[in-house]
Amino acid sequence: TFPCAVYRTSSEGQGVMVKHHWHDEVEMLYFDKGGFLLEVNMEVYPVESECICFINPGELHSISVEKNGRCVENAVVFHMDMLNSSYSLEQIQTNLIQPIQNGRLLFPRQIFPGDAVFEEIRQYFKEILMIFHKDGTEKLWMTKGGVTDDVVSQMYIKSSLLRILAVLWKYQLFTVMTE
Repeated sequence: TFPCAVYRTSSEGQGVMVKHHWHDEVEMLYFDKGGFLLEVNMEVYPVESECICFINPGELHSISVEKNGRCVENAVVFHMDMLNSSYSLEQIQTNLIQPIQNGRLLFPRQIFPGDAVFEEIRQYFKEILMIFHKDGTEKLWMTKGGVTDDVVSQMYIKSSLLRILAVLWKYQLFTVMTE
């Protein structure tokens, strides 16, 4: 009933960490260090240091580990429908939510520590992870993905996602697709 989940994937060596797949949800990834190759729609994006990446709905993607050693990535996967509102967010709905759902507005691919928005987005991302952790689902989401049915947790998660969207919008980091 709440289309948002968190995942943690880890690997001890080189190779494919997350196989090619796609889904209708937005995926936001956090890498706390480099050594990864993110492939999106057949284009490779090296992750050479701490980084936040976005996968738009419907994009084919995979993650490979480039270097030996323990590698961890955290993901928040959410459907834009969870941010829909029929009343109070009308302009947000028209100018942001619907264009993302329709593929006319795309998330930035990568955000790095030197970027003006990095710290703020990382903070909101980590807040979402902590909500799932506090909700008692850490062991589950570390292996199979975690979800929450707690209404208070859902409100905090939704507000963190909206704040991430607000930061991206404020700094004009979305790409507008023309027909």
